[in-house]
Amino acid sequence: WYSYFKEDDCDLRKRIDQIIASNDTINDNHFDIVLSTMRKDNVALKEFQEDISMVIDDTLSNAVNLSDNAKDLGEYIHQVTHEKDMDQQEVIFAITSKARTAMETNSDLTKRLSEQQKMVASLQEEYRRVREELITDNLTKVRNRRFLDERLPQLISDANSSKKQLSLLMFDIDHFKKFNDTHGHQVGDTVLKFVGHTMKALFPHIEDCLFRYGGEEFAIVFEKLGKFEAQKFSNQLMNAIAKKEITVKSTKKNIGNVTISGGIAELTPRDDSSSLIERADVALYESKRNGRNRMTVSSK
Repeated sequence: WYSYFKEDDCDLRKRIDQIIASNDTINDNHFDIVLSTMRKDNVALKEFQEDISMVIDDTLSNAVNLSDNAKDLGEYIHQVTHEKDMDQQEVIFAITSKARTAMETNSDLTKRLSEQQKMVASLQEEYRRVREELITDNLTKVRNRRFLDERLPQLISDANSSKKQLSLLMFDIDHFKKFNDTHGHQVGDTVLKFVGHTMKALFPHIEDCLFRYGGEEFAIVFEKLGKFEAQKFSNQLMNAIAKKEITVKSTKKNIGNVTISGGIAELTPRDDSSSLIERADVALYESKRNGRNRMTVSSK
């Protein structure tokens, strides 16, 4: 229920809304069904890992068999050529027969290796597709909160190691709850999609650093930029969103402009993910207090 009211998971919200629309009350069984569908993502990843592990084991086994066959053939040739009771013709026949058997076995192993190589390539492609779905917000098509939690600590570690600057922008859509209550969730979803599209269009080169944090709140990580440089890019995003009038495609209804407010914090040696997000959030709420539609740089 907390996640539902916080609106940080679009799919979860829609699933629960469907249950509410079709039932008078919600019980534990309904939540069990919702949770089971959400857990399918992790199950899919586990299955891929098991499939890939099995193919790798088979490939290694076949490669070892190829090596063993070559070794056995070499030892056999050495043994036969030193047989005193065999004449030259018998030696040649024995070696030829053994080599033919080894070639047939190796041909079969090579064919299986080729098939497994294709299987690995297919599994890798499928894994990339599932992985992309798992780290992408279904509605806005920017990266999701799950990926931010995974990615931000890596980016912070890289910045500290290379002694490069890093800044974080946290922003949200002004008056979004009122907007949702007035126009409905479908129109609200249109606004969220528009914000995600604008982010990707303006910053295509940092697609893995654009995130939907939850509900109407978003985040952008600016690598190698200090807070004032990041503010310039944040202002570009703010202005690009504010100047666009939004039209709902299904109804052709013009719902006017929306604005965003944000806060920017620059990484310090004392920061981890939580403290960096917290400082950017404090700056965001300062933007709210000062009238919205602005970007505020953290003073700390």
